[in-house]
Amino acid sequence: SNGDEILPNHFMGAASQGSQMALIDRWVIKNAIQELVLQREKGQKVQFFVNLSLESLEDKETLLWICDCLRDHRAKGAWIIFQIREADLRSHMTEAKELLDGLKKIKCQIAIDRYGVLSKSDTLLKHLPIDYVKFDPALVEGIAGKQELQDNLVKLNTETQSHGVKTIVIGVEDANSLAVLWTIGVNYIQGYFLQEPSDSISYEFTGT
Repeated sequence: SNGDEILPNHFMGAASQGSQMALIDRWVIKNAIQELVLQREKGQKVQFFVNLSLESLEDKETLLWICDCLRDHRAKGAWIIFQIREADLRSHMTEAKELLDGLKKIKCQIAIDRYGVLSKSDTLLKHLPIDYVKFDPALVEGIAGKQELQDNLVKLNTETQSHGVKTIVIGVEDANSLAVLWTIGVNYIQGYFLQEPSDSISYEFTGT
């Protein structure tokens, strides 16, 4: 109420328990689209990754609302990559298939967040129209000094890319991990080692 910034970890839990996540998603999507329009008008060919919560996955009005929002701002679906947690997709496959198929029809792209720690993760890649996966940070924590983690990620990365899906590792915080991930051949790397988060549009993924 006094204009101070409130970090997400201070309100996301309460919002989830109070069934407010879909409303927060819509606020984020609308503001992301407005910023994308501004950046595109400047000639910047940017895309945003935007989270979709379980509530939005379950909401039958989500797709129509996104279509309306894009139209109202004269924006293109191809500018947005919607990301959804693997656990949410796995627990709501029917709703996910319907929503994701609809998003693909308006040229949006789809990413799976927190991917690879559940059994038979590639089942999702066989049945859903996925463009990217963001590996769960647990898969790469301390990877530079752990051969078992390296071997596991090599297998998972190769398997994922065989489906035509691009792979992303987040949370890279040191040069040794970066070198290992480069050797493994992940498509994109994100983390504090490359650039810390900013409140302005000034950072991007580094591709291999």
